[in-house]
Amino acid sequence: MSLKSAMIAVIASITLTGCIYTNVSYTEILREDQTFNWNVVEINVAVPPTLTTTSVNGQAPDVDVIWIEEGAGDTFLQVQQIFEEGVALGAGRLDATLKGGRAVRLEVEVVQFHTLTRRARSNIGGIHNVDFYIQAFDVATGQAISPRSFIESDQKAHGGALARREDQSGFTMRVANVERIAGVVATWLAVAGDDAIPPSRRLLIGR
Repeated sequence: MSLKSAMIAVIASITLTGCIYTNVSYTEILREDQTFNWNVVEINVAVPPTLTTTSVNGQAPDVDVIWIEEGAGDTFLQVQQIFEEGVALGAGRLDATLKGGRAVRLEVEVVQFHTLTRRARSNIGGIHNVDFYIQAFDVATGQAISPRSFIESDQKAHGGALARREDQSGFTMRVANVERIAGVVATWLAVAGDDAIPPSRRLLIGR
């Protein structure tokens, strides 16, 4: 093999190890006739302490939780608050004024919240890999009224100059993730309408 061919092979190998399929998927999307009179009055979000994280500033560390935008503090609590805000925003699209509204509690368990490191945000960007379980319960009876559904809600995340422009305009990584979680939850609840986020799969740079 020539030196040029060998170099091409090495570059291809490095490139492929940094590529993954970014997924948006739902194990089940609920029916509108099932959720039309739901009124979400309680949201519980669990970020299990068994999830892995790191402070290493690599391109895409192989851990479950990466969240750097809000700085020092309890990273898992910060992730919990992002989910609480996003789920509430998505569930808020239900029409709670309907007569006979059913009080509902949503239980959410975070599986992965792997956003960009400082290094990735400063150069080529990557993917926000965000996965979670969600299930609805009747508040009055405590009975489960939906399957425990697994949602993958990956989204492309910019880096470099484009990321800096987004930050300056107020579209931070936190805003992007809150809006994404809201969108997939509204889609799962069958109340997203024309703004529903459909299942998809494409190859991008990420974890």
